[in-house]
Amino acid sequence: MATSTGERLVWVCERLGRIRAKTKRTEKDAILKEIVKMDKQLLYEILYYANHPFLNFHITVDPVNCWKPNYNGSEPCRAMWPKLVTAFEDMNSGELSGGAARKYVDQLMSPFSATMRHWIACIINRDLKMGVAEKTITKYF
Repeated sequence: MATSTGERLVWVCERLGRIRAKTKRTEKDAILKEIVKMDKQLLYEILYYANHPFLNFHITVDPVNCWKPNYNGSEPCRAMWPKLVTAFEDMNSGELSGGAARKYVDQLMSPFSATMRHWIACIINRDLKMGVAEKTITKYF
């Protein structure tokens, strides 16, 4: 298991990708159990920012554009997830909005690989597209 926050974020998002690729509920549930066992707190934070009904980031990010090679694509550094969480909070409160929010998010996403940029965009857009019911998620938290 990865130790830094950046490595843990990559590991969790790789598992979320596996969940998205599965069609059977039991297979999705097994992967979700694995994530909960290894890094419940980070999974909780990702699901909180992606699904909480009272959060609104006031911007959207095109997940398709995240795959374009205009980013440098290096792996995330240790401090990246806390910076993203701060950006989520600032966007939700309205301190960061519009073009400034898009520019800041783009700047934060630039060191990430294409896969990680895609997952960050899905969190900001508040749709992980995993096909997991809320009932399944709530049984772990």
